[in-house]
Amino acid sequence: MLKPKLINIQDMRLLDDAFFAAAMQNCIPAAEALLHCLCGDTSQHVIRSQIQDFLPNLQGRAVNCDLVIYSSDGTVWIVEVQRSRKGARPHRSRYIASAWDHQSLPKGTLWNKLSRLRIVFITESDCIGNGEPVNYYLRKNQFFNDILADDLVVMYVNCSCNGKKRSGLDALIHDMKCKDPETMYIPALRDRCSELKNTRGGNTIMSEYIMRVYGDEIRIKAGNLARDMAQDMAQDMARNMAHDMAQDMARDMAQDMARDMAHDMAHDMAQDMAQDMAHDMAQDMAHDMAHDMAHDMAQDMVQDIARKKVRKVKQKARKRLKKRQGKLIVSLYEYLHNEKPGFSVTEITRQISDISGISRERILHTLTKKKLIPQESV
Repeated sequence: MLKPKLINIQDMRLLDDAFFAAAMQNCIPAAEALLHCLCGDTSQHVIRSQIQDFLPNLQGRAVNCDLVIYSSDGTVWIVEVQRSRKGARPHRSRYIASAWDHQSLPKGTLWNKLSRLRIVFITESDCIGNGEPVNYYLRKNQFFNDILADDLVVMYVNCSCNGKKRSGLDALIHDMKCKDPETMYIPALRDRCSELKNTRGGNTIMSEYIMRVYGDEIRIKAGNLARDMAQDMAQDMARNMAHDMAQDMARDMAQDMARDMAHDMAHDMAQDMAQDMAHDMAQDMAHDMAHDMAHDMAQDMVQDIARKKVRKVKQKARKRLKKRQGKLIVSLYEYLHNEKPGFSVTEITRQISDISGISRERILHTLTKKKLIPQESV
């Protein structure tokens, strides 16, 4: 039986979406500590931060940003925590940048008013593949190597590396993988993670975010568990029913065998008994046999009558079905003929067949019989 996976808050890390979102919710010190590690400038401050920010477009496609930080120098930092390579592909950064620019620039604003944008992917594995703890990407001239001044930088932070320092990006990479808050290097992150894991209020926040992030998975696993339980119950019921049926069959067979044995013994005793007694017993046996034969013949007659009635009912049902199908074909033909006057007979019969599920041969036969289409169209 499939058992649902239990989510233990004590085993969660900042690399987990739900735990990262909960750690950054309404916690400026934690967001500011993250900002200082990413930009390397401790003079920067967080003006505002927002978690789980959705960026939709007109086509209905949206991207969910784990964290958006507005720094005091006017830079916008979009932070994505990804445990799989698929979620950190370069095309995702391209889409996030375009979606953000589309949402953030008001009508009539000049293009040079676009905010400085930093898109950061904090990944569990080495998505770039060069073994470096951090990689920066900017748009450059292919021939002269000068940088295109569009104020967009994409960063990849590789948490598969083991940082040696207790500050900056090395400390952030270390803390992102820690399960025990006491082993973290960055004080603000350590205090926030300890609050979430070791206090009642923190556990309440974590429960909300676990349901928000993993709710669909939990519901799917609960459905699978319910289905497996139902299957097990059905198997148990089937097994019990089979056992009861076997007992009943064995009992009936034993009774039949006993009856046959008694009949044989009575027949042997009848041969030894006097002729008169044998004659009386023969009369009784003949009466019983006649009764059984009459009973069997009555059952056969009832079954024959029932089969004939069922056959008549089926014939009537087929006639009614053909009649209803004919009405349906005529109604659909009149509707399509009026609504789609340019449609050919072939197109109309195809659409009627798609809608009703009736074969085209049946449709053509009915329309011809009703003289709605000429015989030459068939």
